[in-house]
Amino acid sequence: YEVQKSLRKKGVSAENNYIDALVDRDIAQADVMAAEGRLKLAQYRLDRTRITAPISGQIGQVNALVGSVVDTEAGNPLAIIVQLDPISVAFKVPYQQQLVAATGGRTVEEFLKDTSVEIMFNGISYEHPGSLQTSAPVVDPTDGTVTLRALFNNPRRLLRPGMKVNVKFQFKGN
Repeated sequence: YEVQKSLRKKGVSAENNYIDALVDRDIAQADVMAAEGRLKLAQYRLDRTRITAPISGQIGQVNALVGSVVDTEAGNPLAIIVQLDPISVAFKVPYQQQLVAATGGRTVEEFLKDTSVEIMFNGISYEHPGSLQTSAPVVDPTDGTVTLRALFNNPRRLLRPGMKVNVKFQFKGN
């Protein structure tokens, strides 16, 4: 194109040679744009072939195998990932204990913050203390308890979901 443009300015090339070169240039530019679009589409499709989890942990139940066709609309998880570190321990306590701890104008949040939590399993005290994270907003009407949830560091993965542990918690406030 540039050669034909230069020759045309000098008057040594026919107009139709210049127009042919101009059309060839525009076609080549369109081909480049189409190839870039196909490359972006291929990259998009490739990016969608790798599925990453929003949390770290250990895969438990697997619901889809490598090579399976999956659908985001199906609603079935591909796998169940269990977070092991930190690990959450849920336990029930009589709501009356929470009420006693909250007397004197303390809130549930202060109760959670000012309570130490320890656990034992197989008769051994677990090496890492826990911290209370949440208190269920509803009292179980069948037994008058409320579910508390504590978080424990679990770097050696000793604690596993479903284990039975003994929980000892103590309110540190006045």
